[in-house]
Amino acid sequence: MKSATGPASNYVCYRVGAVLLDLKNPRRVLARTPDFIMEPQECYEKHGLYIPNDILPAGNVVVDNELWIYYGVCDTAIALPTAPVQRILDTMEPI
Repeated sequence: MKSATGPASNYVCYRVGAVLLDLKNPRRVLARTPDFIMEPQECYEKHGLYIPNDILPAGNVVVDNELWIYYGVCDTAIALPTAPVQRILDTMEPI
């Protein structure tokens, strides 16, 4: 398989932010991070089969007040970063 090449692949970069939703009405956004909380940094996140700079969260779990973010990496792997939930909440701004 061949990696993506050409001008578009030089500029593509998938990043992840976070939102806080209303528990009773999840269509209502209460707060969000002003900037992304994850972006491709490691070699395996920057170079893959088709699209470079690709991270795709697929599931989140809270374990002992820590957020575990399972994510796909460049169509080649799955990774798991963690962060304290409070640290993410502290960066959020109300909508």
